[in-house]
Amino acid sequence: MKYDPLIQDLRSQYRAINFINLSMSALGIYEASSDKILTMMKGLGIDNSVQKSILKKIINIAVTSTYYIFCRRNKTWTDPALLYF
Repeated sequence: MKYDPLIQDLRSQYRAINFINLSMSALGIYEASSDKILTMMKGLGIDNSVQKSILKKIINIAVTSTYYIFCRRNKTWTDPALLYF
């Protein structure tokens, strides 16, 4: 896997590592990666209402980023405003 070296480095510093590859399509978050992030949040003891808020923020970031990339197509990528929060 692409991130194996990073995960191995982190294992020497932490008790447990959970790798979540969150995928996004035009239809939204999909595949088992969605279940993994919910399982991780439950394992951390995050309340259901907070989980929903976090997921809404993740989806908002993904949609905003996708829209920005679409708007910037065929243009230069110098100093993209999206990088400034």
